[in-house]
Amino acid sequence: MKITVWVLTALKVLALWNDTVSTGSLGGYFTYNEIQNDMISLVSEFPNLVSSGTVGSTYKGEEIKYLKIELAEGLAQEERTGIMITAAQFAGYPIGPSQVMYIAKALANTYKDDINEEFILSVSTVWLIPVINVDAYMLMETEYSTNKNFPVNLKNLNMTGCATTGEGGVNLDRNWGFDWNSGHSSHNPCDSAYNGYKSFSESETLALKNFVESKHISVWIHYDRSEDACITPYTSSGKSKFTGPAKHFFKGLQKSLPKTTTFGSIKEVYGDKEDGTLIDYAYSEGIIAFEIGINHTKTPSLSIFDKYYDSAMYSMERANYCLNLEVKTIEFYCDDGPYSCDSKNSSSYIIYQINVENSGLYDTESLKVSFVSNNAETSEYKISPTKLIKLEDGKKISYNMTVIAANATYISVEADFEVSSSEIANFSLIVEKEKVKGAKSSVLINYQVSVINEKVPVYDHVSQSLTISYKVVNPDDGGDDDNSNKKGIAIGIGLGFGVVLIIIVIGVIFYCKKNRKGQDLKQPNNQEIPNSLPQFEFDKGRELNVPPKRFSPASLEDSRV
Repeated sequence: MKITVWVLTALKVLALWNDTVSTGSLGGYFTYNEIQNDMISLVSEFPNLVSSGTVGSTYKGEEIKYLKIELAEGLAQEERTGIMITAAQFAGYPIGPSQVMYIAKALANTYKDDINEEFILSVSTVWLIPVINVDAYMLMETEYSTNKNFPVNLKNLNMTGCATTGEGGVNLDRNWGFDWNSGHSSHNPCDSAYNGYKSFSESETLALKNFVESKHISVWIHYDRSEDACITPYTSSGKSKFTGPAKHFFKGLQKSLPKTTTFGSIKEVYGDKEDGTLIDYAYSEGIIAFEIGINHTKTPSLSIFDKYYDSAMYSMERANYCLNLEVKTIEFYCDDGPYSCDSKNSSSYIIYQINVENSGLYDTESLKVSFVSNNAETSEYKISPTKLIKLEDGKKISYNMTVIAANATYISVEADFEVSSSEIANFSLIVEKEKVKGAKSSVLINYQVSVINEKVPVYDHVSQSLTISYKVVNPDDGGDDDNSNKKGIAIGIGLGFGVVLIIIVIGVIFYCKKNRKGQDLKQPNNQEIPNSLPQFEFDKGRELNVPPKRFSPASLEDSRV
């Protein structure tokens, strides 16, 4: 494993050996013209992989340019997750844009030799914006040429009437919408933390907001600041206590960063709070977001950029698992007992209890359950679904089922419902059965339940399905123990023994409850039912011409030592 990593690292260094990232004219870093020229070169060299465009303009009308990297093979555009990699809201840290360009060049040059990179570019679209605050970045270049020091320009050039150039403008990282102006920024136009007259008042932040809202972004990596640090949301509260997959994600992220990196909330790292920040806004929109600072006093070198490439790869690999919808378990019951459906007697419906877990970060606002029966022509029943019941806080909420396809042996239905983030939702699907003339008994009936999320299409989680198979058995073929109970009930009613009837009813209820818990259950022919649920068969959805994954969606936690 280590040898493989060394080989891949060597390939990157060789591929990027002539990279101007280590020989830029801005103290070893890129000038803005050099960044633009490199972007043009990448598009020219990899026309089927890399393209460019603009998200909007700065206050002074400069274009905020991006690179878009993705493989044509793989998922369709609307089904891909988006990955944002940006830098330079503040214009005094040129190492950030250089890091972004290193990532772009590494992906373009080495993805054919790295199965993880190839997979990322097959199922995701990577958007890279090296410089957000273009106006201030170009001004920084002018000042650097005079005194050979990097001025810390924290604002854009929307001047606010202050005495000097450096005091004017709006701090872009205080101008985002989440918790804007909540007490940890300034309304003084001459203050370095000036947040603007309203959230998204600046053309730079508004352009990025509109761009992000039009994409399916799941991970946002932003490079700024001058210390080796990684800042996590929320900066406005100073708290970064994550649960569920976010907790695992950030725990693994910390391991992927250089050991010199200070990791945590803004309060933990700097002892302060900030509001209206980029990462807070992104995280509030359901995007895993964080900000990385790299000590810009270090001599620029490929080795430095490669160290931080590990954390970028860690994040990009896991972009597809920020939303993780899974059908966890399904239990089915007939009105004559669990796991056995008596085709001759009182079975008139089947109840499916579906446990759907959203262990991801996102809430799902447009989720569908698709129930499909695909029975042989000799099937004992055709299925007529009626309704879906959601169990919420002990209350049952009914949802209408929409039949989208049906014939004598096949029916497909859908129902909409919501699943909040990081919870398990339980649903009961009630299905009515109707006898099919001439059908044979003891036939195998197959059902498939799919969970489909329409908000953020995700590879392998666009449609996760479980297929259930079981036999419908006539009493003549073995029956089940419940038939004796039914005969006893009939005799009791016939003889008019009301007390006996009550006792039997109580016994049946106790028996059903016991069976629902999976205890001492028996299938027809007295076969033991295991305590665990039946073995379900996962349907992974359509086949894609993409490389296999080398990491498991079961856990976002980094597995490296």
